[in-house]
Amino acid sequence: MKKTYLYLAELIRAKLHHRQPKEKPEDVKWEDLLRLAQEHMVASLAFESVKQLKNQPEEKMFAIWNELADKALVKELSFNTERSIILGMFEEKGIKYMPLKGILIQTFYERPGLRQFSDNDILFEPGKDKEVEEIMHSLGYEGQAEEGNHDEYQKPPIYNFELHKALLPRENPLSSYFANIWNRALKDEGNQMGYHMSAEDFYLFHIVHLEKHFGGSGTGLRYFVDQYYLMEWMEQQIDRHELEQKLQEIGMLEFEQKMNKLTKELFIADTEDWEHAIGEDIEEMFLYVMSCGAYGTFEHLIENRMKKSGGKYRYFLSRLTCEDAYMKQNYPILKKAFWLKPVFVVWRLVSAPFKKPDRVKAELRALFRRKT
Repeated sequence: MKKTYLYLAELIRAKLHHRQPKEKPEDVKWEDLLRLAQEHMVASLAFESVKQLKNQPEEKMFAIWNELADKALVKELSFNTERSIILGMFEEKGIKYMPLKGILIQTFYERPGLRQFSDNDILFEPGKDKEVEEIMHSLGYEGQAEEGNHDEYQKPPIYNFELHKALLPRENPLSSYFANIWNRALKDEGNQMGYHMSAEDFYLFHIVHLEKHFGGSGTGLRYFVDQYYLMEWMEQQIDRHELEQKLQEIGMLEFEQKMNKLTKELFIADTEDWEHAIGEDIEEMFLYVMSCGAYGTFEHLIENRMKKSGGKYRYFLSRLTCEDAYMKQNYPILKKAFWLKPVFVVWRLVSAPFKKPDRVKAELRALFRRKT
């Protein structure tokens, strides 16, 4: 699959550099390439290059790919319209808001529909949970205000909004750095309640969010396309030395440099020899990224959690005794009767094999897998 991984990167690289893509090798199958592009949520972006090839996929495969690209465009435009309705109601109710993550990053892409996504993230001012819940319910969304730093609201057929009360959960070591983000927020033009982060804060939060995914279930290729655009943008926004000082302060400099190195080899350094675009020193990281898919895998999540816990035994104990915030979120009755926690700890263990059999099997496989 390595050659398929590298050729998908070549298709994206060609689009980013506005050049003719190299032709597909015979030993790379269109089915594998499309499946991989879908897993990494870069199918619509890669299709831009597929359309430029002399030897295009057969008609049925081309039509499938074309439909995926059309759906990506419709989805982005639909979300933009739906989000404007939601934020319009925030304006009416006097609730401060701040669009986050992909909502802003998608504007760096050449045109709508090229950055695929699963949801929209919006930060709203603290203490407005119930008002926001009422707004979302009035618009036909399911979901409710919960413990934790964000609430999820869904509405068929495609809408999924994560509405954040805080940028990071309390248990995150960097939560204090972003706790006062509203004090540093900049007012939008053209509305009453909209705000945005400074370029520095936006990028720092992006890196923190990326590190959370990378060290959890993993991150896929689309994150590195995002990083390609952000690296270009940040060059115009802030002195690199200043930025590195900030990254050092929050303990993210080494991680960011590692992400930038892979991004450069993937997309910035345009090369004729696409089969050898990735250096040996970073090949292991590239293969890890390509094995993750857009939002990572549960197997990677378990493996990374075991490393952070200090081994399988400590990880197993942590799974038996969940944090209080997690238990309250999943079993709301504990908010009023926390003394019942032992009962629900046992219930969670007994019911898990029936409610989430695939996840339980994956965890057991990871726990009892022998090192090779």
